[in-house]
Amino acid sequence: MALDIIEWDEEAAVGGIPNDSFKDGKEVFETSDIEETESETSVPALMNDDINAIKDDYDRSRELFENQVLENIGSDFSGRTDRLQSAHMVSGSCLETRAQKLARIRRELQEIELSEESGEANSTELVSLRQLLDQLDSKAKSESQNIKQLLCESDKVREQVELPKINLELGLARRLAELENKVSKLESVLGLSGYSSQKTITTTMDELYRQIKLLRNNDKLLNEFRSKLESISANYEKTLIARKASRNSSLQKQISSDLISSETKVSELYESFSILRRYKDVVPHITTRMKTLNSLHMEIGDCVSTVKTVDSSVKWMTDQNEKWQKMLIDMDEKLESVEKKAEANKQEVTKWLTNVESRLQEMS
Repeated sequence: MALDIIEWDEEAAVGGIPNDSFKDGKEVFETSDIEETESETSVPALMNDDINAIKDDYDRSRELFENQVLENIGSDFSGRTDRLQSAHMVSGSCLETRAQKLARIRRELQEIELSEESGEANSTELVSLRQLLDQLDSKAKSESQNIKQLLCESDKVREQVELPKINLELGLARRLAELENKVSKLESVLGLSGYSSQKTITTTMDELYRQIKLLRNNDKLLNEFRSKLESISANYEKTLIARKASRNSSLQKQISSDLISSETKVSELYESFSILRRYKDVVPHITTRMKTLNSLHMEIGDCVSTVKTVDSSVKWMTDQNEKWQKMLIDMDEKLESVEKKAEANKQEVTKWLTNVESRLQEMS
């Protein structure tokens, strides 16, 4: 179908429809805009099944997204494109803890207090809610303090290890499995990848409980273990003492004397006493002879000291004599040199006098 374009000029705008449009025998009619009814517009919206026009509940969606956690698994940040397919996200439930609930309630109460809509009627309710919140907070703090105190009391030894009786439900078992999976991932990150155990936490705790129970009821095994520990500690102390004794001679002598038992010392004294009984008649004569020899030795020592002093005096005198002789020789040499100089001076003076006398005689 061919369409004819009609230009709308100034003449048409002022006087109406242009006359050129009637030259070809064509009539132009003006009509109003087509108004669509409400029923016609609503039909396509009802026919579209892809659009979900249900209004979502804000509180429900907030509760849903607050308790869901996304965990990144298999991500590779090296930039390799062949590993992009292995990266994916895993969602899991995360329940709000008691401390988080108290913090959220406190934050919401502060928001209500700061809002301008709260009047006098709401102020009393806010005060009561804040008091209740403070009570819950103090109760939670006291419970956490009691738990810390129980954990810190490690010095008190319990008579018997008692494990709590836990009734595992389906949801609790699922949470426990997720927790164990997270712990294994943390261990692999921290470097405990070599420890590959397929046992659950409950099984491991049961095995530990049975082993502790066996140890507590087996006194023989505990006594053997105690004796081994004592021997190991004694050997360690001996090695430490030996290292110190190798550096200190006095300590080595003390250790060697301490290592000899009192029974050994008594037996050695008894043996020496039996030997002394054989020589009981000879020992007094030997002691007197030793005393006389000691006195002679002392006198000889005095004589030797006297001779040494005399010898030193003689040596001093000989040294002095040598010094005097050397001094006398030096004096003789000096006197001879002085005499020679005096004789030479005398000859010069006499010669000078004779010359003077001869000159005087010539002048006269």
